[in-house]
Amino acid sequence: MERLIDIGESAIINSLIYGVFPHLKNCHDDAITLDMKKYLSVSLSTDPCPEPLICKFDEANRYYHYGVMSVLINYSDLAATGVAPIGILLSTIMPNEMRIHEYSQFLQGVKDSCDAWGGNLLGGNVKDGKEFSVTGTAIGGQVNNNILTRIGSSVGDAVCIVGDPGVFWFAILKLLEGCSLNELDDYTKSFVKSPYPKIKEGLLLSSSNCVTSCMDNSDGIIGCLYELATLNNVSIIIEDCKLIPNCLLEQFCQARKIDYRNLMLSFGGWDLVFTCPTSEVTNLQRLFEKNNSKFHVIGKVTKRSEEKVMLVKDDFVYKINDFSSKRFNKHSYFSFGLDAFIEHFQESQLEKLDIRRADL
Repeated sequence: MERLIDIGESAIINSLIYGVFPHLKNCHDDAITLDMKKYLSVSLSTDPCPEPLICKFDEANRYYHYGVMSVLINYSDLAATGVAPIGILLSTIMPNEMRIHEYSQFLQGVKDSCDAWGGNLLGGNVKDGKEFSVTGTAIGGQVNNNILTRIGSSVGDAVCIVGDPGVFWFAILKLLEGCSLNELDDYTKSFVKSPYPKIKEGLLLSSSNCVTSCMDNSDGIIGCLYELATLNNVSIIIEDCKLIPNCLLEQFCQARKIDYRNLMLSFGGWDLVFTCPTSEVTNLQRLFEKNNSKFHVIGKVTKRSEEKVMLVKDDFVYKINDFSSKRFNKHSYFSFGLDAFIEHFQESQLEKLDIRRADL
């Protein structure tokens, strides 16, 4: 099979990249120039792409999944600000020995993602190196000048999630037990094979003019809750009765004595976590239903206390430890791999506090 070194940089650009993205043929400059006059606000995001977990179970399409993830990880950040994607720039490092068909797979993953979610490949760079890696910079625009941010939550706000948290990890743990991708039901399989950023939902949240803060689930929902509590100088209370698991997830966890809340509060679903006034929840739900989408209220914002994030079950209050996967952390999936992270999040993250619901 031909390698990238067999055809050289010019052919990589002129044949492979332009072959998939012919609109780039007329772009001869290193910098892309965009007409942004129709946008009142613009958001940008840049992220390196980690190895997609699906690669461990679908090695044949490894680089296709890299292409999808490189767009997904950046577009998800755009979704959290409530903008529509304009496009993405990608800088790729490829080994000389990388097969041409592997890089073509990657480009197809990028194209399919842009076709599905909006925007296009705007440009970037190619470079030779020891290992394959890709870093993306996404650009999004908004016409109504109502960018969502992480700051603005107030005491009494509802805490909400867009997505079906926990299904991603249900799929991963099933696969690790020996289940094949084809044995998963289509809905469960979609969380690992065809995840998507919540662009539509982010635009709905922005258009509602009632969202007080918003963040995407890159490192874990629990990490989002801690971040929002810290930035807004508040505490967050999760109602256990509102943290409702997918029925298959609940059955799976019961059989293996795993706390389903750990799976639901982890990363992987590309959910959005947001806050809004409780009085606006019903109107917002109607807006979502009208657009064939939904969200779940899981708790509320309360005044700052010693604990940033708590869970209330019956009359008892528990502290939820932050087990999100962040870089430069001894439990990080990014730094220490899948096994280390799973071992950590399967441990109990709840600590019973010496307070009652009535004390909150």
